[in-house]
Amino acid sequence: MKLITRRILYITTACVFLIVAPIVIFYAIGYRLDLSNRQVAHTGGMYIRTYPASSQIYLDNKLVASRTPARIKFLMPKTYQVTIEQPGYRTIQTNIEVKSGQVALLDPLELYPTDYKQLDTINKVSGVFPSPYTQSAVVVTRTENSFYVMLVKNNSRVEIGDIDNNPETIKWKNASDDFIMQTGNGSYVYQSKTKKIIGPFQSVDSLYFGFEDSTYFENVDGITTKIITEGGTVTSSENNAQFEYTQDNKKFTFEEKNGVTVVSVTASATKTKLGELSVINDVQYIKKDLLLLQTRSGCYLLRTSDNRLFFLDDQLESWNIKDAALWFSNGFELWKVDLNSLDKSLLSRFSSPIDSFGLSRYNSALFVTFPEEIQIWYLTAQTPTVIKLPKQALEHIKYSGTGSNETIVYQIQSEQLLIGSL
Repeated sequence: MKLITRRILYITTACVFLIVAPIVIFYAIGYRLDLSNRQVAHTGGMYIRTYPASSQIYLDNKLVASRTPARIKFLMPKTYQVTIEQPGYRTIQTNIEVKSGQVALLDPLELYPTDYKQLDTINKVSGVFPSPYTQSAVVVTRTENSFYVMLVKNNSRVEIGDIDNNPETIKWKNASDDFIMQTGNGSYVYQSKTKKIIGPFQSVDSLYFGFEDSTYFENVDGITTKIITEGGTVTSSENNAQFEYTQDNKKFTFEEKNGVTVVSVTASATKTKLGELSVINDVQYIKKDLLLLQTRSGCYLLRTSDNRLFFLDDQLESWNIKDAALWFSNGFELWKVDLNSLDKSLLSRFSSPIDSFGLSRYNSALFVTFPEEIQIWYLTAQTPTVIKLPKQALEHIKYSGTGSNETIVYQIQSEQLLIGSL
C-alpha cells in the first residue's frame, strides 16, 4: 500500500471516528433525534412500581410495559398520559411530566379492588369513632333506655357496656385502646387492660388523660382535680395545674387563669415559662417526648426533649398518626408533619371541604371524603382516582392498620353501620 493511500485511509478513519464517536457517546447517555420538533433532545425516563405487581403500563394509550415494576427509558421530554391497569383493580390514569435527563418516579402506587367488600353490619347505631392511631373504632348503639358501647377491631367486637347518654366525642390515649367518652351529662373512661368503663365524671369536655396508667385530670369551674382509678376505685385530689406531665426530671404544667393557659417547665428547681395559649380543649400523648395540644384558638405540638412549642394550625378537623408522622386536615388542606424533625409540608389543597381522610398501607395514597364523593389521592402522582360510594351520612374512612391490604370504611345508613373495605 502506497504512502498516499495509507494517509487517505488514516484520515478517513479519523474523520469517521470523530463524527461517529460523539454520536455514540450522546446516544449512550440518552440523546435522541426528536423528529416532531426537528431537534436533538436529552431524553428522560419513568420508573413505576405497583402493589400488587404485574400491572400493564400505557403511555398515551400505547402499551410500553406488560408488568410492573418497570423502568421506561429514552422518553422525549414532555407530559405523558400514564394509564396503569390490572384485572380486578381500579385503573389509575394520570399525567406525568418527563424532564430532560431525569427519571419520573411513581413509586409506590397501590392498586385497589374494583369491588367494595362488605365485612360487617351493626344495627341501631348512633355513632362511630375510629382511632387516629390504630385500626380500632368505638361503635355506639341505641338500646331501649340507654346506649351500648363496643370496641370494633380486626373484624371482632369487644363488648364494653351501657352508658346513659350518647357520646359526642371520644379522646384516645395514643396507640392503646383506652379512651374517654364525652357526653352531654359527663365523661366516661374505658381502660383496655381491665375492660371496664368508669363514670360518669362531672366534667363534660375537660377530662384529660394523665401519662401514668389510670391517671386523669378534670377541670371544672377553674378547679383542677387529679383522678386515679386503680383497681376499680376512684380517688381524687385538687391540683393547682390544669394538667401536668413529668419526664426526665422535668415537670410540664398547664395552668389556666382568666381564659389563658400558661405553659411552663420546671427543671432543677427552676420554673421557665414556655408560652401562653388559649384554653386547652384536649391533650394527646403522641409519643414519649411529644404532646398534641388543641386549644380554642389553635393547635400545637410540645416537644419535651428541647421544650419546643410548635404551632400546627388554627384547627385540626381530622388527623392520623402513622410511621412517625402526623397527618391532618384543617378543612380544605391536607398536611404532614414529621414528628422527629417537626418539618411541616402541604400535601394537597382542595376546593371542597374535607369531611375525613384515611391513609393507605404504604402512605402513597390518601382516601379523602368530600361532601359528594370519596377520592383516592395518590401522593406520588398528585391526581385523584374517584371511588363512587353512596354518600348518605358517610362518617369516616379509616385505614385498617399495618400489615393489612385493606382500608376500612365505616358508613352509617338509617342507623345501620356498614363496615367494608377497599
